[in-house]
Amino acid sequence: MRLLTLRLTISLIIGITLISLLSSSYEVRVQKQGQRRDLEHRADVVGESLADKIEPLLKKGTRKELQLVIDRFGSGNAWLELPSITLKANPSP
Repeated sequence: MRLLTLRLTISLIIGITLISLLSSSYEVRVQKQGQRRDLEHRADVVGESLADKIEPLLKKGTRKELQLVIDRFGSGNAWLELPSITLKANPSP
């Protein structure tokens, strides 16, 4: 009788542990997907905002104002370094 009780107890512990692990794994996966979607949406919004600010400046050819926008948005953003380097290499007349 004791052996049966011990086997049932161990089986229940293992079963509950497996269900908890699977449930946690699924929850983490769902949260990661949601955060990834949110991050992609925010990146799109920022990209569109920057495009709206930079495109008119590029058309006008006002490098000084463009450099100000890049400096303002580029603090700590390595992806804005290339336009900044390009502006420094090709200064306006």
